[in-house]
Amino acid sequence: MIDALTDDQMESLRTTVEYLWEKSYSNTVFNKSTLLTLMKKQLNFRLKDIQWGRSEGRTEGIAKRTAKEVSVFQLMLQEGKINREQMEYFLKQMEKEEEKSHSLPLSA
Repeated sequence: MIDALTDDQMESLRTTVEYLWEKSYSNTVFNKSTLLTLMKKQLNFRLKDIQWGRSEGRTEGIAKRTAKEVSVFQLMLQEGKINREQMEYFLKQMEKEEEKSHSLPLSA
């Protein structure tokens, strides 16, 4: 793909890269090798963004689920379906599980 680029296309890419990355490249420095290096950097940035998004989304999902569980347990407590001790036991167990999940590394 890169081998098929014309001189005009390379110049256009150089100009675009300079603008987007806010870094200046001379015509002699900006070649196909430089372009490949920059593309690889951009891909790595994107992969890190994706991984961060998955981790962030997982944490957000756990928080939402926990909030829903607690609200259901509070409703059950109000309706007399469970007692205060059961509710407290549940919350303590949730805290323990949360501590465990924070100590484990997140995988993508």
